[in-house]
Amino acid sequence: MASTIFFKLKSDLEMEEIHFDGSGLTVRDLRKVIRERRGFKVQDCDLELYDSSTGKPFASENQVVHNYSSVIVKRVAKSRPPGKE
Repeated sequence: MASTIFFKLKSDLEMEEIHFDGSGLTVRDLRKVIRERRGFKVQDCDLELYDSSTGKPFASENQVVHNYSSVIVKRVAKSRPPGKE
């Protein structure tokens, strides 16, 4: 069964589609797919994912984003551990 999740970066005007098999992706897997699609490196920035209908962030890495959901992605600076400047 082919499924779709829609996403856009906060600064983008239009949604992009991610196609996958199954009924949903975990936040962790969705973040990985978005990084690959947009060419973001893990060490460069973190990605915060928000439900576009509520504006609330997803609560956990293991939360499932269901088929036909829309997600807003916000790039944030990677936080550095103390003493690593």
